[in-house]
Amino acid sequence: MAAEPAVLLDARHVSVTYRVYEQRALGLRERVLGGNLRRAYREIRAVQDVSLVLRRGDSLGLVGPNGSGKSTLLSALTGLIPVESGDIFVRSRPTFLSVGTAMQGELTGRRNIVLGFMLAWLIDRKFRGSGFWTTVILLPMMLSPAVVGNFWTFLYQPQIGLFNYLVSFFTGIPPSSFQMLGDVRLSPWAIVLVDSWMWTPYVMLI
Repeated sequence: MAAEPAVLLDARHVSVTYRVYEQRALGLRERVLGGNLRRAYREIRAVQDVSLVLRRGDSLGLVGPNGSGKSTLLSALTGLIPVESGDIFVRSRPTFLSVGTAMQGELTGRRNIVLGFMLAWLIDRKFRGSGFWTTVILLPMMLSPAVVGNFWTFLYQPQIGLFNYLVSFFTGIPPSSFQMLGDVRLSPWAIVLVDSWMWTPYVMLI
């Protein structure tokens, strides 16, 4: 008789409770002068008495409406948030990759999928220079957010950055006539470009 697959995660009677404060955070002056002043809050039971066992090779699906505690449960199982009660035993530290990590919030779900499939098809094709373009597409995933921030800050500089000169080359607009990081109208688009460049490869892989 074959042995059962090894248990990878064992959760026993897990409960998670949030505190939602009804007032803003107290400032230093209020803390000093207010004595034992406390902020009013209410407790929300996000996860209540959940038990489950996952063995090697298992797949688990959580189905429920928004606010039912799906993400909270996954966050608790992966150690991102503390539990109010219960025990969680794991063979190794799990990783929680949420949908928001990969999907572009500025695009619809259908366009996220189309964009990912287009890039996946591109790197799957074998043509001259395909290795180079695969590296270029996947490079953002290998960089830390700090490196990405410094890199794009340099590219967005109106005097020496390459982005303004690239826009000028295609549109004829003087490079120094606009600032991606200093204009309220353009700053959101600057963030969208960086976010899309950084996370689109992840959408492609999943």
